[in-house]
Amino acid sequence: MSWKRHSLRAFESARKTVWHVVVLVVGSGLLLAGIAMIVLPGPAFVFIPAGLAVLATQYAWARRLLNYLRDRLPLKADSGAAGTSSEPSAEPPGEAVQPALPEGQAPPDPAVDPVAVSDLAVDDRAKQRGQPS
Repeated sequence: MSWKRHSLRAFESARKTVWHVVVLVVGSGLLLAGIAMIVLPGPAFVFIPAGLAVLATQYAWARRLLNYLRDRLPLKADSGAAGTSSEPSAEPPGEAVQPALPEGQAPPDPAVDPVAVSDLAVDDRAKQRGQPS
């Protein structure tokens, strides 16, 4: 065996070992972070399957566990995710909720320039504090 072939095999072996370590570290990190997020604030339901998916590329036990979880917790098409709800929204899309107006104040005219409306609001607040506008 020539030294070139031997060094190429050594390089391939080292590359595979490094890849296995990277998969193990990243997958374990995601999985442990997800497990910690069960009691800590965070999206554990995202991190745990992500960690298992990374580990499942190399380990059969992770693949079996991921398949088991997929079978036990099937995703529904109408699970209420953004944009998939069958119920109509209470307000039309794109319209902002208006804050409550002080007593006796009329709502601003939508045809009026928004900058002018905000200037009027500043003037009203200044009058309430007794400051000149």
